[in-house]
Amino acid sequence: MTLFYFTATGNSLDIAKRLGAELGAQLRSIPLEGATAEVSDDVIGVIFPVYAANVPAIVTRFLRRVRLNAGYTFAIAAHGGEPGDIGGVLATLAAFDNVYTIETWSNYLPFNPDVQPVAVDVSSDIERIAAAIRLKEIRGFKPGGEPFDPAPWHSQALTYRWRKNCTACGTCMKVCPVANYTISETERDANGIPLFKFADSCEGCMACLQNCPNAALYMPNEPTRYRYRNPNITVDEIIAANNQAR
Repeated sequence: MTLFYFTATGNSLDIAKRLGAELGAQLRSIPLEGATAEVSDDVIGVIFPVYAANVPAIVTRFLRRVRLNAGYTFAIAAHGGEPGDIGGVLATLAAFDNVYTIETWSNYLPFNPDVQPVAVDVSSDIERIAAAIRLKEIRGFKPGGEPFDPAPWHSQALTYRWRKNCTACGTCMKVCPVANYTISETERDANGIPLFKFADSCEGCMACLQNCPNAALYMPNEPTRYRYRNPNITVDEIIAANNQAR
């Protein structure tokens, strides 16, 4: 069994690790797949977070590019808000035998309340989904939406700001799955903040904002002061899953 995953704050990786341990699966990070065009296994799963009731752009590109050869394929959508017609949307991208959903804490700061994040216990969901996968349960989906358009998310990079407590540690650059950041370790602006350059590839995953160790990265007028990372996942694990500087 092979499980592909994309994670920004650890929720999808936590699900992948738990399900992988339960079913004996190999884990592969989507941002690190590069030019992979075909994968074969007896069972193949794809695990990802839901963005605005849709599939993240990086996962959309992966599904459009890769041929999944398996006797049984499934997707797991981790959602903080409503998942919408995620099964129908996925049906426009790949012919999954089943699509499962798991509710988690949202990582989308503009919609989050100003309360301390609380990780959702997904243990019962993992048990439920693992049992269904063993039985190779099938559910049909009718297309219910257009494939995710990443263009609106690119402009998110223009709304990010840095506070003076930025230390140029590079965490934001390392956790970014699309190599959007380049940081100068020597140059600083008039406020003493390190100079950043952008590749205009931001897709709004917010891994940089949520994983900054000093909460130095923020969005103007964001409603919450809190940051979130799945408590079962470390920053180093997210870096290992997303870092494009290799």
